[in-house]
Amino acid sequence: LGQSAAVLANGPRWHLVGNVLRDNHALGALLSASDGSVVEGNVIAGNGQLGLGQHDSQNVLVKGNTITGNNTEGFWIADWESGGFKATKSSSVFAGNTVSGNLGVGVWLDVDCKGVTVEDNVIADNAADGIRFEISYDGVIRRNKVTGNGFGMGRGGGTSIYATAGINSNS
Repeated sequence: LGQSAAVLANGPRWHLVGNVLRDNHALGALLSASDGSVVEGNVIAGNGQLGLGQHDSQNVLVKGNTITGNNTEGFWIADWESGGFKATKSSSVFAGNTVSGNLGVGVWLDVDCKGVTVEDNVIADNAADGIRFEISYDGVIRRNKVTGNGFGMGRGGGTSIYATAGINSNS
């Protein structure tokens, strides 16, 4: 079952700090209605669909995590929640993370994300976009090292350059 998580942080002010979340069927962790939460210093690796998800959660800090090798089950790679990190209807600071080797988008901000800052991250070698900022606004993307992303996986599994950018902003 997709979109289920080993850790479901449902409610405000969760602190997920210093954990190893690996080899779970779908998501390593999902923040839902988790305003003011902190996700820091975790290793989130080898999960079947997505490493970390964030939905309808404001003022979240995601800092200093390693998010790598997720989507081992091969969910729809470029167009559905798969890969490293995906947020919807949320605001957060996503800083100082390493997001690499995910079979999908590295960092995906989608559907009404407002006031998101993505800074000082290493985002490398993900199958689709390194960073995708989609149907969202008032975001800041700065000082990231974005390399080697989009190695042949476009929208719907094709090879369109549209979905294989280092940084892709679309609405």
